[in-house]
Amino acid sequence: MKTIKLFWICLSICLFSLNYNLIAQSTVPILRLNTEMHTAKINRISTDASGKFFFTVSDDKTAKLWDAKSGELIRTFRPPIGYGFDGKLYAGAISPNGQIVVVGGYTGKKNAHKNIYIFNRANGKLLQRLPGHEDVIFDIEFSPNNKYFAAALGSGGIVIYRFEYSKVKSKFVKHKFLDGYNSRSYNVAFSSSGKFASVCLDGKIRLYDKNFTLIKECMGAGKRPSSISFSPNDKKIAVGYTDSPKVEVFSASDLKLLYTPKLGEMNKNGGLGYSVCFSADGNYLYGGGRYSKYINGKWNHIIRLWTNAGEGSYTDYPACNNSIMDMKCLGSGYDQALLYGSYQPDLGKLDAFGNINYSKAGELNDFANSQYKYFKINNTGDEISFKPRGGNVICFSVRNRKLTTDENQSDLNLYTDKQSGTLVTEWQDSYQPKINGKLTQLLKKYERCRSTDISNRGDKIVLGASWYIYCTDILGNKLWEAPTQGAAWSVNISQNDKVIASTQENGLINWYNMQNGELLLSLLVHPKSQEWIMYTPSGLFDCSAGAESLAGWHINQGPDKEAKFYPLSQFYEKYYTPNLGARILGGENINMGNDLLANMKLPPLVEILSPKNALESNSKKIQVSVKITDQGGGVDNVQLYLNDKLIEVSHLDFKSADTNAQSVTKTFDIALVHGANRIRATAFNKQRTESIPHEITAFHEGSIHKTNIHLLAIGVNEYKNPRYQLNYAEADASSFLNEVKNGCNGVYENISITYIKNEEATRTRIIQEFERLKSTAQQEDVFIFYYAGHGVMSEESKSQFYIVPYDVTQMYGNIAMLQSKGISANELKTFSTELKAQKQLFVIDACQSGGMTELLASRGAAKEKAIAQLARSTGTYWITASKSEQFASEFASLGHGIFTYAILQGLKGDADGGTKDKKITVKELSRFLNDKVPELSEKYKGDAQYPTTYVYGQDFPIVIIK
Repeated sequence: MKTIKLFWICLSICLFSLNYNLIAQSTVPILRLNTEMHTAKINRISTDASGKFFFTVSDDKTAKLWDAKSGELIRTFRPPIGYGFDGKLYAGAISPNGQIVVVGGYTGKKNAHKNIYIFNRANGKLLQRLPGHEDVIFDIEFSPNNKYFAAALGSGGIVIYRFEYSKVKSKFVKHKFLDGYNSRSYNVAFSSSGKFASVCLDGKIRLYDKNFTLIKECMGAGKRPSSISFSPNDKKIAVGYTDSPKVEVFSASDLKLLYTPKLGEMNKNGGLGYSVCFSADGNYLYGGGRYSKYINGKWNHIIRLWTNAGEGSYTDYPACNNSIMDMKCLGSGYDQALLYGSYQPDLGKLDAFGNINYSKAGELNDFANSQYKYFKINNTGDEISFKPRGGNVICFSVRNRKLTTDENQSDLNLYTDKQSGTLVTEWQDSYQPKINGKLTQLLKKYERCRSTDISNRGDKIVLGASWYIYCTDILGNKLWEAPTQGAAWSVNISQNDKVIASTQENGLINWYNMQNGELLLSLLVHPKSQEWIMYTPSGLFDCSAGAESLAGWHINQGPDKEAKFYPLSQFYEKYYTPNLGARILGGENINMGNDLLANMKLPPLVEILSPKNALESNSKKIQVSVKITDQGGGVDNVQLYLNDKLIEVSHLDFKSADTNAQSVTKTFDIALVHGANRIRATAFNKQRTESIPHEITAFHEGSIHKTNIHLLAIGVNEYKNPRYQLNYAEADASSFLNEVKNGCNGVYENISITYIKNEEATRTRIIQEFERLKSTAQQEDVFIFYYAGHGVMSEESKSQFYIVPYDVTQMYGNIAMLQSKGISANELKTFSTELKAQKQLFVIDACQSGGMTELLASRGAAKEKAIAQLARSTGTYWITASKSEQFASEFASLGHGIFTYAILQGLKGDADGGTKDKKITVKELSRFLNDKVPELSEKYKGDAQYPTTYVYGQDFPIVIIK
């Protein structure tokens, strides 16, 4: 069996140990991962009676509601949580009528009573908290009439809750406590007639009538029964064990043993464990757990199906590659369909013929066990390579913000347990590793060492363990310890002895300060999409396009209210920090962001009141009414998007944070396009924290307009100030125009081209073209803007990006000139918003003259962020020549800047993607440039230059390859 995300993911997916001495379940924001799938093992799975929904709970402290037919996520439920174990969900169920969900587990701080939480299934609101349970809750199940639910307690015993109807407030009240249990009550079940049964780790199986009066108890084949299930006809009870391979079927009237299903080779291999259940019609018995089998060329954990309710033959079906924790059959109308949840986690749906209707795998990399053999780091700590279990070697450059699969990284180094006379032994899975032959006394009780490395000088040793990373001297004296997020499967010290990188049990790679163990950075790489996000404990982040929501802030709202959750994408304006990793590892002290934890104000709530979702409109113009509610942070503005493109911004004057709960409704008039129109509304508070957007879709069966393309290119070689002269900006702009023009024929109905160069490129002339385009371009059209010239960040109090026209003679030290003669980011945003064309691409090749690089370097990151904000806020595509600490390069041998030269090659056909459809789209060009520009720059100047792309708009074809 694979050891995947073991029980000691105890620090859960709270990504940072902000302060373990804080009061549990405080309102201090907690930074957590935010993938669609659970990020830790699935403990329970439950379905409603109709088979419409299923419900899962996990060690990751969330519960999730899924569509049983498609497997799509519907909603995530977030009870209050704390640090460490506090908030792990071991138990959960959805009521048979599908109206409520109930969760429990380690839901309370250490040495305190635990809570059960009841949520409204439809809206995720916390309806009721049931406090006072002396120990953790391991299982929750509903009676078929929705009247009762039972909670199995870790302290032994079972508490029965009864639904009490009231015109004022209906609620669940404690009905009865079932005692006499001598160990953990682990699993419970109701029959179709209301009988009740349980299994306990005292070895006993107990049967009760519908009034919860004990009928009979007995011992089974094993001492640790773990799973129990009634047959649908109320005549049989199946029981599985964790300490015995046997599955047993008893009479549901007196617990007489009826038969034992056949085991075959399973009898020699540890048995199933974990879960058994009958099919919805009672004809089959299913079993699943830790048993694996070699099927179709690989090892799979199987689900076994016995015919004749377990008395007949069996067939094993491959399900997933890790232990199956729970299974449930769907209700009427879905006979023999089986849902399962696993350890890694995975979940899926199996039909009666063993076919997997759908499966959803975990979204975290698995670094367990021997993967430390592949984890490498470079001298300065800003280049790493790793190999997730079952995957390929991946390299990540922090400096260049880039993933590659190039395994030939000669400058990267593995860990060592022998260095400069220092030797670490007996460290693999050990409770007491040895340093130079001496047993250490470092690890906590029950904690195991998982990894080690020795500093380049041999004077310090790092040990990665179950819950901490430890640093010692050569005598084994502890210098510091740092808490981790589960096992530190590998540790690796940079050769300059400044930082430690570590792969960890929750799928993250963390960097720590070698001197004191301070957590510096965390990196998540999505195993499927290869999107990545990197962040600091204070919430500063950098990421690839589309990864902004892979982590976020969990905010408790008190013990009797559901928690709030805001992805990091909602903090983009303030906390997105380009090239964050390289700046941190390079020693830069970036303090911004620390105020978030101390003074975080909630963003507004946003709701589109009308039209309703899936509206079908014959009218091209409709009104959209948006309700904005202040949650204590005030309201700055509300923004409306159509098909991802910003179409209107409205500023609202909410006075201050004391206007909490004040609401206003804003009405927008918008024009629809033919087909689906996705309308999205969002709002910002005074701290510029963004709301969770609300989106609807309206369908319009209007006339189909022909699509035109509008090209505006600006190229400035000759500036009025001769110090700013460039060599190839004009050639770049004209060549880009010609390439697009030649490739546009056959794609667009009409092609409109405007080219402004050198002394013509003044603010007045550019603004004139902007105004003309705003009056001529239509919604269905495409707009492409190309600029080759200087770009600069201003020195005003709120610095912003400017493109620099011909007659700007002083880029720095004269803000008045820049404001009067330059084109600011705000003006570009206004133009993009007011331009009707929904598909827009901005290409910025901001070349720099050699003498200016030192001055411009300090402003590079700010410029990069400004352009990223432009792209994200407007819902448009932006492609820029180089990242913040680099400068676009010009070469006579190419006749162009490297960036535009690569664009031209791509448009000629080299960027045609895997489909080879003869069309070059914006996304295809972006992907091509990300690979080609570094290759060319390394060839021509010996140092890789990386373009930066921001892809937030609609993809569209640029050219057709002739």
